[in-house]
Amino acid sequence: MSVDIEYVRSSHNQGHAYSKRCGVEIDNALKSDIRCSSKEADPSQSQCDILLFDLDGTLYTGETVSRLNAYTQERILDFLVNTKGCPKFDAITTRDQAYVIWRPLIERYNQTVRGLLMDGFEFDVDYCNRAIRDGSEQFLKPDVKLKEALMSLPQRKMIFSNAPEATARTYLKKLGIADCFEEIFGMDFMGTGCCKPDIEAYHKVLNYIGINPKDPVDVGRICFFEDNARNLLQGQALGMQTVFIRRRSPTKPRSGKENKNDEYHDDFDAVVDNLGTDLRNAMPSLWL
Repeated sequence: MSVDIEYVRSSHNQGHAYSKRCGVEIDNALKSDIRCSSKEADPSQSQCDILLFDLDGTLYTGETVSRLNAYTQERILDFLVNTKGCPKFDAITTRDQAYVIWRPLIERYNQTVRGLLMDGFEFDVDYCNRAIRDGSEQFLKPDVKLKEALMSLPQRKMIFSNAPEATARTYLKKLGIADCFEEIFGMDFMGTGCCKPDIEAYHKVLNYIGINPKDPVDVGRICFFEDNARNLLQGQALGMQTVFIRRRSPTKPRSGKENKNDEYHDDFDAVVDNLGTDLRNAMPSLWL
């Protein structure tokens, strides 16, 4: 589920990450990293051969995002109210209480499972993921234009999502694009203590696919597609080319959290509303 979040940095040891809270705005160190990366490697001058895609809000957009997010949020609140046997859960008796507890956790940790675990909740992670996501695929349908666009791109294509891999596989199948991707990097790969925009999540993915995360020229071989500006800025700081999937129609007034996410438009290589219909015009270099 796409949620605007505050920036989180982490460090990890042998696959386990330990996070600390940082400010809501992108910090000066990250902005400096982006400027340095841009000086060392101009993405527009390099040919990318790997495409890294977020899932939620990126491969499906518009009203589908709103309906699916509303469904999963209701499932999250049900999970918090109905799960018992742990003092943290037992103290929650209403959906309003559940929302007050959940909202700051998702804003801080950018993933429901991770936030609940960090706050001391005890539960089965696989059960929680099923409770939240099962049935959410009902809002998806095959996207012919998206598949045509993906199939026309010659680069290797991979998923990089904070969702569980099982969810990603289900969604990709419903969208009719499962055969377009060779790898899925999700919650199982990253572990419950590490997710976007944690720098360690990016390093794990880059190391796995044979890219040196410390070399912006090497990282520049990747084009990263995301609907969350903070997640995208982290990739950009490492040297990735970046495509921002806008969450709102440009004709709609900005309000609330949309404004926070959309204010970074000028920082990215391309901005699109829909990958299936807009990408070729927005970033034709991908087909060169």
